Amino acid sequence: MAHYIGIDSADGAGKDFQTEWLHQAFYAAKLECLVVNEPKSTPDGRTLYDMITTGAHNRWSAFAEACLWSAARNKANIEFVQPALARGDWVITHRTPLTTLAYQGYGRGADIELLRAMQYAAVEKWPDFFIILDVDPEVGMARKTSQKGQESLDRFEAEGVSLQKKVRQAFLEEIKFLKTPHVVIDANQSKSEVHQAILACVNQHYNLGLKPLL
Repeated sequence: MAHYIGIDSADGAGKDFQTEWLHQAFYAAKLECLVVNEPKSTPDGRTLYDMITTGAHNRWSAFAEACLWSAARNKANIEFVQPALARGDWVITHRTPLTTLAYQGYGRGADIELLRAMQYAAVEKWPDFFIILDVDPEVGMARKTSQKGQESLDRFEAEGVSLQKKVRQAFLEEIKFLKTPHVVIDANQSKSEVHQAILACVNQHYNLGLKPLL
């Protein structure tokens, strides 16, 4: 039976690393599993991603950003997520519809109810299990700046801790509206500790025996 896991967070929580290591744990267990990066998995999505994350701070309104993100998410869902689930594969998404609610809604002021309706219209299938990586905004931005350098931060990262505080609170608020199971994991811990916490939650929820890789 196919299952669909969504991993999401504010910036600097380690989503890239944790998504890949969860995928590797499925691979080690010989379970077919597809990883989908919602905005960047398709060529068109990558183009949209580059358009949204580069340029001046005021290049796009919050609503315009939400429309572009939703278009990229819709395309990835149709081209990758739905076919994989139809095959019976596991799917892990890096980012979920909650991202748009958090960044463009809570973070940048677009109408939350409108964005929520937009996400349900754009994405037929939402994850059946959400993993929210919760990181202190100061810690997350310090990690991002250390990884990329101040000059290489994207439009959202460059807004700094003030935006990330709003985004973090948004994830903690929005999960209350989810009708599907979800967990919040402390991402201020080491990569190994977060990885093991994720596996413990996935194993418990799906009755699996995935083994930690580090």
